[in-house]
Parts: sequence; structure tokens; C-alpha cells
Amino acid sequence: MINKINILKNNIKDKKIAILGSGISGQGAAILSNHLGANVLLSDIKKPKNIDSDISKKNITTEFNGHTKRILQSDLIILSPGICFESIDLYGEINKKGIPVVSEIEFASWFTKLNIVGVTGSNGKSTVANIIYNLLLTKYPNSMLGGNIGISFSSNVLYEIKNNLENAIHVLEISSFQLEKISHSIRL
Repeated sequence: MINKINILKNNIKDKKIAILGSGISGQGAAILSNHLGANVLLSDIKKPKNIDSDISKKNITTEFNGHTKRILQSDLIILSPGICFESIDLYGEINKKGIPVVSEIEFASWFTKLNIVGVTGSNGKSTVANIIYNLLLTKYPNSMLGGNIGISFSSNVLYEIKNNLENAIHVLEISSFQLEKISHSIRL
């Protein structure tokens, strides 16, 4: 599985990626994947209340009435936080096929060149992440705040790539749900 992930990290163009969950993290991962040249399927059991206009403008396929067998054709599955992977109807088939499943946090980390400060724990994550972010802005004015705090890490990484940012730091609030499907250690 690690070998499959390493191959994907280094050559994402034209790979088939299914993203399970169409909330903020799922949409961010879909747009980043699309920007990197992947063929993207955004799948959810229901349509989100707010959908980023880039989802419909880009060549991103969506399905909002459940996860269909189309996800079984993927080279990689990105799991949005809060989705219990083991409860998905196709869980057994995904495992049988050996399709790698990673979190949105791990996926986005593959494509950043910047350092990451991750804040996790049971209480106070938002407060601590905001304090760290505001402190870092004094020396690294292009730093970004994201994760489980309103903007996805994938969206911030896309911004980094498009603007060729350097000398900045990603500050992430990371929930336990976002840590569940991390296969590789992330440079925090």
C-alpha cells in the first residue's frame, strides 16, 4: 500500500481519485486534485448546502445520492473528516481491491513545500491554532490558517501552489477524524 501511495504522490496527473464527502475538506481536495491533473469523482450520500463554483466549472464528476461502484475504479480514495470509512457499503470491496485510502490532511501535505504546525487535542484547538497563526504572521506574513477551522488544508495548498508561496507556514487545527486515515508521517 505504501508503494502505491508513493507512486501516486509523485505522479498524480491522470490518476483517478474519488473523494468521499463533499463538505469543505472534500471540495477543497477535489479542486486541488483537479488542478494537479487528476480525474476526480466527488461522492457523497447527500448534496452539500454550499458547493464551490469551481466544482461545476472544472471537469469534476459528482454523485450526491450515495457512493456508487464508480469509486471502485479509483487509484486513490480521499476520505473527508467525519466519514466513518468502515460504514461505507463498499468498504469490503475497496479493501479487497487494495485501493489506498488517505485523509484530506495527508493528501494535501504531499503537495506543500511549506512547514506545517499542527494543533490537535480535545479542547482549545481553535484558540491555540489562532494564537500560533497570529504570532507567525509577524515573521511569516503569508502564513495560512486551515484544517478544521473553516478552510481546508487542500484549499490553502492550492493557494500556495498558484501563488508560488515561500517563507510561509501552514497552521492547521486537526481533529481526531482528520488523523484517522494518515498513512505516512506528516512533516509537522
